Order: sequence, then C-alpha cells, then structure tokens
Amino acid sequence: MLVFVIFLFHVVSCMNTTSSNIVPEKKDIGYDKSACIDLNSNMNDTVFKSINGFLIYEHISIDYFLVKWGKSNSDMLYCDTLPMFPIGTPLYQWHNEEAICLRQGCGTDCFFAYILLFKAGEIKRYMYPMAYDTLNNVIAYADSNVPEVFLVVENFLTGEKKEIIEDYLRGIHSGHSIESIRFNQNGLFVKWQDCKNETREKIFK
Repeated sequence: MLVFVIFLFHVVSCMNTTSSNIVPEKKDIGYDKSACIDLNSNMNDTVFKSINGFLIYEHISIDYFLVKWGKSNSDMLYCDTLPMFPIGTPLYQWHNEEAICLRQGCGTDCFFAYILLFKAGEIKRYMYPMAYDTLNNVIAYADSNVPEVFLVVENFLTGEKKEIIEDYLRGIHSGHSIESIRFNQNGLFVKWQDCKNETREKIFK
C-alpha cells in the first residue's frame, strides 16, 4: 500500500509539472502601425473586427504565428509572436475597452488565457482561467504551483491580486473541484467540492 501511495504521488507530481511546463515562452517583438506587417496581407486571418477593436492572426512559421491587435479608432497597432500548438491557434473569448481575451489549449487538461492589453500593447498569460469580470477587468484563475491557494483573483490592468485560501478536493489544479463559478454583483460565487467530497458554496468579496 505504501508503494502504491508513493507511486500515485509521483504520477500526480509529474502531471502537475508537465501541465505547467508544457507552455513555451512567447517571443516579444513590438511594432507601430507603419512598421507592422501589412494588415491586408493574404496571409491574415481576421478573428474579429468591431468599432471597439480588432484582432488578426498571421501564420509566419510552423512554430509561431503573429498576432495583431488594436483599437479601430487608433493609429497604434500592436504585434507580437505567440507559439503555435498542435491543437491550433487561441480561441477568441471576449473584448472590452481595455483588452482582448483569448483561450489556448496546450495539452491534456492544460489551458490558459492570453490577455492582450490595448493601452500598453502587453500580453499577459494566466494558467487555468476560471471566470472573468469584464466590467472591472478582473480574472479568477487556479494556481497549480501553489496548492494551498484555492483561487487567485487579479486585476489584469493593475496587477493587484488576492489569494483565496479554502479547503478543496485536490487534483492537477483547483479547478477540478469547482462545480460552478461566476462573478456577480456581490462578488465571486464559487460552488466546489472540499477534501471530504462535500459540496460547499460561498461568495468571495
């Protein structure tokens, strides 16, 4: 029995390491509108275009693609390279006045969010995003590198964050224990399973 427990712990640890290390770092290159690759290139794949902003992908190699984004009423265009995954390019999730959100799969039970900021042309990456408050520019995500932390709530504009410490049913990340999660007018509502496999729910302010 002891051997089995040690083996199981080793497997879970390896799975955690694989999930967190599978994502390659992006290469940072910035352009202004005059220097960026032609927006009308026949290699472009327009993901969305609205009065608030636009997002364009351009495949430049088998390993990387170029992402171009900006506000439609601005002369500034931001470009950066992102790694290509076998599962494909990131999926558009939402955009507001401050940012664009993409979701990328990176393997079995591996996913993360890219937040493309309009103001600074910066791209932020968050592993295991669980919920968004697009009105207040807030994201809730699971941090698999710190098992004691149930969730992290962060303002992706300011970087201000709050760690939520709660007992939960352990897995590769805390999102496995969550049955329902959403932001509402009262805060972050979460319904989850604790380590005794009992259902709990709470609104975190």
